[in-house]
Amino acid sequence: MEEKLVSVIIPAYNAAQFLSRSVESARKQTWKNIEILVTDDGSADRTAEIARELEKKDARVRLVTKENGGVSSARNCGLAHASGEYVTFLDADDALAEDMIRELCGVLEKSGADFAGCQFGDREELGEGSGAVTVLTGPEIVRGAILQSDTRVWSKIFRREKLSGEKFSEDLTIGEDMLFLLSIVRPDTRYALLDRKDYYYYVNPQGAMERGFCPSYFDQITCWQQAEARIREKMPDLYKEQGVRARLASIRAVSICLVAGKLSKLPPEERKGYADRIRSMQEELRELLGVPGMKEYLPKGYGVKTALLVRSAKLYFAAAGKRK
Repeated sequence: MEEKLVSVIIPAYNAAQFLSRSVESARKQTWKNIEILVTDDGSADRTAEIARELEKKDARVRLVTKENGGVSSARNCGLAHASGEYVTFLDADDALAEDMIRELCGVLEKSGADFAGCQFGDREELGEGSGAVTVLTGPEIVRGAILQSDTRVWSKIFRREKLSGEKFSEDLTIGEDMLFLLSIVRPDTRYALLDRKDYYYYVNPQGAMERGFCPSYFDQITCWQQAEARIREKMPDLYKEQGVRARLASIRAVSICLVAGKLSKLPPEERKGYADRIRSMQEELRELLGVPGMKEYLPKGYGVKTALLVRSAKLYFAAAGKRK
């Protein structure tokens, strides 16, 4: 199989602790025709210095520096500098199995899909899986992948021509991966999913989902509001399906509860500053609970959580605070 050029885009912000591991996993790929674009997003540590050292070791590594703008901005910068026929994204604290690119490029070529993906796990799990390939198209991608938590852009390889100049939303800090996928999915789009764990995902305790509350955490709600709007606009027939609307409502309801859980960790006086947003969350949640069938998709325990939050935010915060 001809080795077409693959651009590996690594957005990096204060990633000195992990960057070498990430880049090395790309350098050791059995698919050799790659370029490794490290986009330093205004780091204050040794990220750029380490990247320059790696540039000297391997001509395929290239450092691109920019002012801090967030991971979406860094990925967009990487896309602007990419020259590969294929594109893949690698987070700076993660790593690739040595044959991930070869495996996914093979899946792309054999299936004719627009993008391909694999499963992820920890180091000990790499390589596990049946090796089976499932091809989803248009509505099936939304129904069977995005609404089933496959909302990531890492662990995937895309045909660059199929990205159609789309960019990551730089206004959000949560959900930008999912919205990017929705932006490129059309009724005839094909996604090939390989049942094999070829991507090592590191759970960063400082990641956006792991930190305490900050105002940008409301993006957890906003991203799924935007997702529903996009699905309704781009695939109206799919949106008419009761199961799709119910699943979207349940995801949005869980997102509201997650944000409320973060708010519960704030001191009561500080939480008062978000009183209007909290009331808005309750109103939205009340509407979502009225969507036929949505409660069937709620994870265990969320039936009680949603009912309590709608009834009384004060009681919800008191109950959530006890689980600290």
